[in-house]
Amino acid sequence: MPTCFSALMCHAPIVVPAVGGARSERCRATTRAMREVAERAVASSPDRLVLISPHSPRHPTAWGAWRGPHRGDLSAFGAGSLAVDLPDAPEVGEAISARSVTDGPLDHGAMVPLSFLWEAGWRGPTAILALPWQENPDSEGVGRAVAALAGRSAVIASG
Repeated sequence: MPTCFSALMCHAPIVVPAVGGARSERCRATTRAMREVAERAVASSPDRLVLISPHSPRHPTAWGAWRGPHRGDLSAFGAGSLAVDLPDAPEVGEAISARSVTDGPLDHGAMVPLSFLWEAGWRGPTAILALPWQENPDSEGVGRAVAALAGRSAVIASG
């Protein structure tokens, strides 16, 4: 089935009010947009969420997929109470022949969008992908592979 939702979400930690504190006022429009995108993503009723993070551990020539469950928080930015605990969607990594990423805690490129999606009610299977270092990753091939999976996928690129 085709992708039911796609969006680009900011990953600057300051857009999370618990991280930004008094500075959050400067980015309130972005924070509002992040909440709206997260609400729309959840409302699209996907069977899985595919999140692409540019800050995940990367391989020079292959896409990577974090092994779940996906647990993380924003404690590195002073907001440890903002945590997520999401089941994996291993079929995504298998479909794109991704290398396994298991190196440390989830990065802010994943955690900032996931914190808004969690707040909006997302608790479903999630795949977190890492771009390869190569200049021109096969994004179209990944898109075709995700679209060919059974069920509905929401795709979020973190940037």
